[in-house]
Amino acid sequence: MGNAAADATIEGMYRDLIASGHLGFRDPAFWAYWARVQRRRSRAGAQDPSLEIVSSFGTEDRSLEFVHRDLHAEDGGWGTIRPGQARMHRYGIVTFNIIGEVLLRESANHSAANIWQFAKGTPEEGEHTLETAVREMVEETGHRPSVVGFIPGSFSSGGGTINHYYLGEDHRGLVEPMQLANNGETSDLRWVEVSVAFQMLGQSPNRQGGIREQTTLRAACAAYNMLGSAGRGPRIELPEDGELAKLNGAT
Repeated sequence: MGNAAADATIEGMYRDLIASGHLGFRDPAFWAYWARVQRRRSRAGAQDPSLEIVSSFGTEDRSLEFVHRDLHAEDGGWGTIRPGQARMHRYGIVTFNIIGEVLLRESANHSAANIWQFAKGTPEEGEHTLETAVREMVEETGHRPSVVGFIPGSFSSGGGTINHYYLGEDHRGLVEPMQLANNGETSDLRWVEVSVAFQMLGQSPNRQGGIREQTTLRAACAAYNMLGSAGRGPRIELPEDGELAKLNGAT
């Protein structure tokens, strides 16, 4: 039962159970399925020489570095926070796996009509931005990835919130499922290819919110590729401007 066909059959079985509502985040069997999928993808990445995967993937964690940095104060960072706007800012992590897939979450209540999005949230009192991003990542996806970088700039759809992201890598499947289950804000998780992620993010009835998430992903891929140029991870292909316009329904 260790071959790809058997894995795909088992994955399909679990997906059917999840879709029918018979299996959810509170069930240990869900996480057995999720870990199996992630291990299979990690094996596929390691066995595919065309991806030029290096052994450093997922082993570096720069959390101790970033928890001592203020990216709002750095040149090339996130930009300054205007007086009185601190509560408008949200922090999260865009996470890739060893074969270049990105982790998306489906909001349980489709807040602001955004169906697929990245985990993020507001700092609690006294929290560093990295602590906020990690806490929100665990609460909204169950995952605790290695933090390897950040995405410069900020992302807003004009709705009053401003988002900022770190970059994460996950091939170890470090998860805390009960925090996700207790949080209750996520109804589905997906590891997907970047091209598919752009399409899913563009499905949002909130057009500006969907474009914001697509813009975030594009910036994440560019920043991650910069890290890749130092000899780590797969290079992620970005859609051309014309292709992205088509995904957004532009003529």
